[in-house]
Amino acid sequence: MTTASASVPESFYALLEQPLISYIATIGPKGEPQVSPVWHDWDGEFVRVAVLEETQKARNVDANGTVAFTVIDPETPARYIEIRGTVTRHLDRDDEYGDRLARKYLGKDHLPWSTPDVRRWILTIHPTRVITT
Repeated sequence: MTTASASVPESFYALLEQPLISYIATIGPKGEPQVSPVWHDWDGEFVRVAVLEETQKARNVDANGTVAFTVIDPETPARYIEIRGTVTRHLDRDDEYGDRLARKYLGKDHLPWSTPDVRRWILTIHPTRVITT
């Protein structure tokens, strides 16, 4: 099923709430796609992912704020959601978002590998198209 709507069907909320590895595709400097595994969060309206400032993903988003995001249902691999859209970003002050992801994915209060000088950006995906199967 493909929908031109920019909203996520309720039947996919539970999938987005699980601590699953998801994938974000960005556009590289030569126009090539780059797909990266990421942790994500879902607030019922927007998907958010975190990227470190020095990564190619962050540079790609700075140059072209268009992304595609995908999560695959591990119980039914033919079932997935793809969210295409534009990105806004803001700095993760005091690593609060990193800690939120640590609780979701690791069951820990803080990311074990985070350092005080880390510059993590939170990317908020604003859906322009949602595709589901």
